[in-house]
Amino acid sequence: MLGRTTKVMTISLPPETASLVERLANAEKKNKSQLIREAIDFYDEMRAEKEWQELRAFGRATAKKFGIKSDKDIERIIHEVRGV
Repeated sequence: MLGRTTKVMTISLPPETASLVERLANAEKKNKSQLIREAIDFYDEMRAEKEWQELRAFGRATAKKFGIKSDKDIERIIHEVRGV
């Protein structure tokens, strides 16, 4: 016998939010679970994108700090650090 492929969770929402979930689910022709799963997946993707944006900003700031403008600058710094 196979077990469940999902985990049941109980959440609490303010009445306005619960009504919104129901309206959105109806409008999208999905059940509430599907709507919430998609919303969580979307949120996760947005967080990942934000992390990449922060990492790119850090990289730009680091490049500016060290005067890196091209791949050749990176190679030069690597050679300097390695003493080549």
